[in-house]
Amino acid sequence: DDTQDDTQRRGRVVYVLRRLVEIFWLLAVVLLLVGCTAQAAQGREIRINASEFRFEPSEIRVKAGEAVRLVIINTGAVDHEFESDDARIEEVTIPPGRQRVVRWTAPARPGEYSFVCDISGHREAGMIGKIIVE
Repeated sequence: DDTQDDTQRRGRVVYVLRRLVEIFWLLAVVLLLVGCTAQAAQGREIRINASEFRFEPSEIRVKAGEAVRLVIINTGAVDHEFESDDARIEEVTIPPGRQRVVRWTAPARPGEYSFVCDISGHREAGMIGKIIVE
């Protein structure tokens, strides 16, 4: 009778342990999927250096409707701006040695969209770039 109780107890323990292992693996998969989704939601990162008086790269390519993170880094000695009226990217000012992150979704319509530094004289000196939406 005691042997039968011990066998039943061991069976319950094994059952519970198996269920705990299944739950562990299920949680691991869920956390992995959540992490991947969060990364995708942030979008691809595109780094753009701003200096006197240019953007590098001066041309970037994105897919129509693609979510991207534009990281604009001021490697110059004076303030710079980054904006695109065409692509509906609001103006950000980047002090020397600093960076700004702009989360942006490309237009659904393919085309070419300009971006500029709109500080007086900078655009005229060549601080112009192009976003190509494919």
